[in-house]
Amino acid sequence: MTFKDSDRLLELLALQADDRLTDEQWEELNVLIFDDAEARKVYLKHMFLHAMLHRIGRSVDDARELEGLCSAESDAPAGGKPTERSPILGWLGDAFRGGADFLSRPLAMTLLSAIALPALLLLVLLLGLMRQTEDGPAVAVAKLTGMHRCVWEEDGAEHAVGEILRTGRTLNLKEGLAELTFDNGAQVILEGPATFRVTAADGGFLRQGVLTATVPEPARGFTIRTSLANVVDLGTEFGLEVRDGV
Repeated sequence: MTFKDSDRLLELLALQADDRLTDEQWEELNVLIFDDAEARKVYLKHMFLHAMLHRIGRSVDDARELEGLCSAESDAPAGGKPTERSPILGWLGDAFRGGADFLSRPLAMTLLSAIALPALLLLVLLLGLMRQTEDGPAVAVAKLTGMHRCVWEEDGAEHAVGEILRTGRTLNLKEGLAELTFDNGAQVILEGPATFRVTAADGGFLRQGVLTATVPEPARGFTIRTSLANVVDLGTEFGLEVRDGV
């Protein structure tokens, strides 16, 4: 999606938020969305944001109605004498009225969309960069070197002996035994049901299942992480069992 298409998409989404799209503009928006995957992602995020703002508007309306009831009760006479309005309720009522008046303006939704949508996209980008920084770029560090009666969680998943495994790759083994051999010589055998993610050239993360590792001397420091602890091997064999969510 070019910068020109991106600007036009945001312009059409702003018009849609104000319910001011013409038939021709609606057709143009459909073409942009269906022809470009990135445009579809932006459209979905926009609709999510629009729904959240709508909920905020409804919450403000509900609070405004509640403040009105509270004001009516505080202004009602008690024992023949009028009761002074609560300063706290009065301040809250003024705040709620100001927020409701702002959100009720057609331009307000456009401004919020123009500000919040880029902020949301920036947040998604930053989260992606943070994850890339944590795991590093995906590189080949291991291979699937053995399988015995393996059944994988993913419907239609096909794995073959010799398959290259990169960092960030997650294996969801439902049944059977799978052998992984890392480039440093360390071997891992998973017994299903097991969920294992390759995180680095010298280890991975076991979310659940039974794991047996054989670590030769050149692979000293091979590490298996779990949600509770890290197991660092110094050139031996070890086994782990992790229950789902533990």
